[in-house]
Amino acid sequence: MNTLYFKYAVEVEKTHSITKAASNLYMAQPNLSKAIKELEDTLEINIFERTSKGVFPTAKGKEFLEYAKKILIQIEKMESLKISRNRICQSFSIAVPGSSYISLCISDFIAGLDFSQDININVERMNSVDIANSVADGKYNLGILHYPLEYENYFLDFLRDKNLGSEPVWTFEHLLIMSEKNPVAEDSDISSEKLAGLIEIIHDDMYVPYINGISQKNISPKRIVLHERDSQFELLCRIPDAFMWTSPVPDYMLKRFGLIHRRCTQLSSKCRDILIFQNGYRFSELDRKFADKLYSAKNSVAFAEYI
Repeated sequence: MNTLYFKYAVEVEKTHSITKAASNLYMAQPNLSKAIKELEDTLEINIFERTSKGVFPTAKGKEFLEYAKKILIQIEKMESLKISRNRICQSFSIAVPGSSYISLCISDFIAGLDFSQDININVERMNSVDIANSVADGKYNLGILHYPLEYENYFLDFLRDKNLGSEPVWTFEHLLIMSEKNPVAEDSDISSEKLAGLIEIIHDDMYVPYINGISQKNISPKRIVLHERDSQFELLCRIPDAFMWTSPVPDYMLKRFGLIHRRCTQLSSKCRDILIFQNGYRFSELDRKFADKLYSAKNSVAFAEYI
């Protein structure tokens, strides 16, 4: 059985399209279709069902794809053993949410690596459920879970089910972030009524199954939902009437875009970030260096005065 076909099948599941998957894999669409057919014939199951809305795995296909992903992860780890024993490779992997202090931590961590040695760093941004699943499956050694404190029992049960351990990082208050030119910028504690007249920027990466409305507070009828975070500060800067809920942002980032933090006591909630890993996982020296940078980045914003 050609394990390269496993990679093909995983890409088809990811894109829900043979055409898009072929493009991402830099191969011709007929060749990918042929490879998937050969894999299905070998397994004697239909991995995918072709529908008008795209290509989706069958029940048996989902079961196969879970095994395939784990096998691909193990193959990647075995291939890493090819590195000469006489060479040091700084290897580190983590799945993270889109928090500014975590971005600061990652930048400081990578900048402090020994660039005369080999480097294999893998950082991916995703939502909390995907982070936990990726760490449980072994795709990433570490993850940072971000969740509202009111849903802590849900997440702790989820971690137990996945056989994951954790270390606390930070419990913080959700703050508003907006332009210095925002009409309500002079208010230190903004009322929900005033927020209702503004434009709310919402991220989709706080999705949690079976819990509706976790990603937003449904304040304003004017909403911009972002499926990425690269444009968030630029939008806040260019649209003075916009605001967003966020963890505390480092001061230098606020100044760079002309942004400020404000509170809304009526609607603010507590959130928690925790570092997660498989139970029994032994932290490497590089893992510990990252953890130190993480707590340092947290401290740099945790004790700042925002109002």
